[in-house]
Amino acid sequence: MTKEKNEPFHGKISVHPRGFGFVSGSASGQDVFIPKPFISSALDGDTVEAIVTDESKKGLEGKVLAIIERARSEFVGTVTELLDNGIAQVLIPVVSREKPAKIRVGKECKVGDRIILEVDEWKN
Repeated sequence: MTKEKNEPFHGKISVHPRGFGFVSGSASGQDVFIPKPFISSALDGDTVEAIVTDESKKGLEGKVLAIIERARSEFVGTVTELLDNGIAQVLIPVVSREKPAKIRVGKECKVGDRIILEVDEWKN
């Protein structure tokens, strides 16, 4: 086992559409594989704090501990359903391909509209 196991490090994460990712920036210079359950709320391009939890012949494996800096604050989504009180369900593929978010939208929105969303505050 390398001495970097359980030593937190900062790096950029590349997230695959299937939900797993790789973080660059480990002490050994190797990318660290992050399984889907250990990605936390990290999105592609974010700077994260991660640790190496295992090392095998396949390489290093780890988990995300915290999001240090978000890579973006704007996203594109598609309105999938209009709910009451100006709320709509919006599918944002970069965030989740399965679960729509509930977003307050203007009255002029309709199902199928593509909209640009700006995140004011991230909640963990």
